[in-house]
Amino acid sequence: DFSADRGPREIADFVGWSGARPSSSRRCEDHRGRDTPVIKVAVVMPATISDGGEFLAEVRALEAAGADMIGLEGDGPEQQILTGAIAAVTARVRLLIAAPEPAAILQQLSRGRVVVGEPEGETWVKIPIPPDKSAWAATLAEHEGAGATGVIVAWDPRLIDLLRNPEPDDRSDLLISTG
Repeated sequence: DFSADRGPREIADFVGWSGARPSSSRRCEDHRGRDTPVIKVAVVMPATISDGGEFLAEVRALEAAGADMIGLEGDGPEQQILTGAIAAVTARVRLLIAAPEPAAILQQLSRGRVVVGEPEGETWVKIPIPPDKSAWAATLAEHEGAGATGVIVAWDPRLIDLLRNPEPDDRSDLLISTG
């Protein structure tokens, strides 16, 4: 029985949320009832931007689509400023940085979401973005099967769709309508 006078811990217990991140070996059921792998995805964004609003909108879309970490190409003052901006507009995604120097202030801005280098105890594999959904699903399954925590890919506008819909399109329903 849920009531409004419960505290945050009681509510978390009620809905079954422990606050822990899911492990990379976890599997879940997709919207079609199929067992699918859960492997984390990190995205490396370009360090040069032409439109700040568009860049931050893409970052927010990546977070909403399920990206676990976002980093930037290179390491310098521009990347530190952009990482601060990413921290300000996101709430969950971890921020991947190369150098530990700006980590303290970025940890404050991001509420503890900064990761310097590869996260401790995790194995990440850099991959090129696959050409289509079938290759994406196969690549994720392959790396999960090899024990990787996650994959790191360079930014591509197709990533948002791949993260939201990782399985190849199944349009068998159209066969019925065509006879």
